[in-house]
Amino acid sequence: MRPVRQEDHVSDFSQRLARFASALDSATNVESVWELGCEFARGEGFDKVSYHAVRPDADAPDHRAEYHVKTTGFPEEWLQRYLDEHLHLIDPITQRALVSTAPFQWSTVTEAPDLEPRARQFVRDLKAAGVGDGVALQAFGPNLRSAYVGLGFAEPPAEPLPRERLLGLSFAAQVAHLAVCRIDDAQVEYDTAQISLREAEVLTHMAQGYSTVRIAKALGVSRHTVDALQRRIFAKLGVSDRTSAVVYGLAAGLIQVPVVHPTTPPARTPGASRKGAAEHV
Repeated sequence: MRPVRQEDHVSDFSQRLARFASALDSATNVESVWELGCEFARGEGFDKVSYHAVRPDADAPDHRAEYHVKTTGFPEEWLQRYLDEHLHLIDPITQRALVSTAPFQWSTVTEAPDLEPRARQFVRDLKAAGVGDGVALQAFGPNLRSAYVGLGFAEPPAEPLPRERLLGLSFAAQVAHLAVCRIDDAQVEYDTAQISLREAEVLTHMAQGYSTVRIAKALGVSRHTVDALQRRIFAKLGVSDRTSAVVYGLAAGLIQVPVVHPTTPPARTPGASRKGAAEHV
């Protein structure tokens, strides 16, 4: 009987990844993506899954980030506290995941000796809640839609996961996050059919480079009204700035900006200037 080689494990994992990616292509709603992701995670030895979605808030004056969390397998009491007390703001695992591009095991952060006091207390509370080690996986999407996917081990591994395995899990998190973005974008495209005529006017003026004040004067409304209309446009298109809104609007055919060609002066007949000068002598 041939012994099982490392290459065989890699091949099996690659096949599971391929099946997972194929299944995501057929997903038509976010809940299906979540169920497929949890099923994949369980098959890889994880019994806790968290999905932390981050994106700019188009309605916020400073475009601060919206933060949404979906989990399964974590203690209910801990999860409720995490959400109620906004612990993601001091969670050192989440904070590192949101500024890093490489996947990592939670223990490389929770066991770091240089944690600040609040982060150190968070780690103690995390362990007291019965949450052990896991992996942090980053995912990136269009329009600044980043995400952090946390997978908690059902049984802690005897040794740290090899880099190849972490990268494979990171790939799984990335394709799942892009599936969520695809479904969200499809919903936004459906919603944009409801863009109002007034919003289309504002978007057209934005494409022409008009300032907020100039748009207000052109439409005969206040600047505050234009600001509100712009925020509604951003929300409907799933963007966070004027440039992205204009690019989306043009690409989706929501607006058409007329191209103004420079006028060409009529050609002068030979000797016309000389004749005109002679008449004025």
